[in-house]
Amino acid sequence: MNYSTFSEIEHAPLRIYNRAVMSYNILEDAGRAAVEEYVKNFTKDERMEMIAMTSLVKKHGPKTVKEWVTTGYAPGLSAIISKVAALPGPTT
Repeated sequence: MNYSTFSEIEHAPLRIYNRAVMSYNILEDAGRAAVEEYVKNFTKDERMEMIAMTSLVKKHGPKTVKEWVTTGYAPGLSAIISKVAALPGPTT
């Protein structure tokens, strides 16, 4: 199945949030193999961003994090994205 990667969304926190939610939904609906196939669409850095977003959701809850990413306020995510971007090595 062809799932959206949300690449057209320019606001990084919202794009990452959508990808993280999509991953969770695929896992719930289609299983582990399907979500593993989905995340192959992303670079290592993008996968790390999705993990960071998932951590925020687990810590603060989906409603709070959704509000943050839609209002432009995502505490901690900017720092995490910066650290991931600074990591050496391949990004695929």
